[in-house]
Amino acid sequence: MQRHGHEHSEIEKMDTGEMRISYEKEMIDMYFEDEELQFVNFGVFIDEDLEVQWPS
Repeated sequence: MQRHGHEHSEIEKMDTGEMRISYEKEMIDMYFEDEELQFVNFGVFIDEDLEVQWPS
């Protein structure tokens, strides 16, 4: 992620033992267990009218 200019992340150790690395601006969460990527969640930006805000 840093190699592509995404430097601001949040790291959290979950109660179940996994580690979550989140990039809020990019809306991506990556979950690791035993230092191995298990799954990725991603989303899209939605405005107040609940419409998706696609990048231009």
